[in-house]
Amino acid sequence: MEDKRVITGLYVLLIVCFILFVLKLLLVNNIKTPKKVLETNDLSIELETNTSKGYRWNYNNSNDRIISITRTYEKGCSGNNCDGKDIYEIKGLRQGVSVITFDYVDSDKNVIDSITYEIVVDENKNITENHYSNYLSEDE
Repeated sequence: MEDKRVITGLYVLLIVCFILFVLKLLLVNNIKTPKKVLETNDLSIELETNTSKGYRWNYNNSNDRIISITRTYEKGCSGNNCDGKDIYEIKGLRQGVSVITFDYVDSDKNVIDSITYEIVVDENKNITENHYSNYLSEDE
């Protein structure tokens, strides 16, 4: 009888380990991997937003001496639903590195999603970027 409990316990442990392994694979696959973009003098980042439900993107630029950011909003309203997008135009000002973190927040200022861009500006003011999705949430 004791042997059956040990074997059952091992099977349960094996199943739990398998489930954790699958969950880890799913989470890793949902994270955006760094992506290099061809060098250019400016960069446009478009982020979808839903202002009618109180969602918006906030950003933090770690070094405004390296890059400038101009934000515009493009409406996409139909009825009571306003799915639009924030468009961020980024220009290189001088050689260096700056990090921009975009936080998608709800009306209570809770962060729903977060994306980080590392912007590298060369001596010719060309931009190369890497971006990472810090985490994703399915809550909306």
